[in-house]
Amino acid sequence: MAAKRKRQPGLPSNDGVVRGYRWLATLDRSTCIGCAVRDGLSYDLDLEPVGHALPWGRGPGRRHAKCRCTMTPVLDDEFAKYMRGAWRPAVANGRAEQVPAETTYSQWFQRQSEAFQSEYLGPMRFSLLRKHNLDLIDLVDDAGRPLSYANLLQRFSPQS
Repeated sequence: MAAKRKRQPGLPSNDGVVRGYRWLATLDRSTCIGCAVRDGLSYDLDLEPVGHALPWGRGPGRRHAKCRCTMTPVLDDEFAKYMRGAWRPAVANGRAEQVPAETTYSQWFQRQSEAFQSEYLGPMRFSLLRKHNLDLIDLVDDAGRPLSYANLLQRFSPQS
């Protein structure tokens, strides 16, 4: 356990203030789906999932080449109350905006135009997403890796 904690230097030493980490992905079309589905998910100080099953893996910023994710501390409730009202940037359809910090990639994605969603996922995955009323998490396996289109068809369009 101690070895894992060394991966996020500084924060674990704030006992009583920091109780874990939250994955933070960039809100734009360049974010991979594996990072998008982790956005906003929490992990404890030992990097174990809290309230979900997606593994930490190598962590934000190290998940793959050119990963732009980072992590933010999850503060104890006594201190978190001072962070309310924070904002984060998002970019879609050629315009930048500020969205509430608690907005996840999936929530933000659902508010984007169909053209944006289709371009991000590709037309075939987008069609499955719409037809079966899926969320981004439905498009990845238990480890957060994108499912192939063939696997998605098997999962959501079974042959009778």
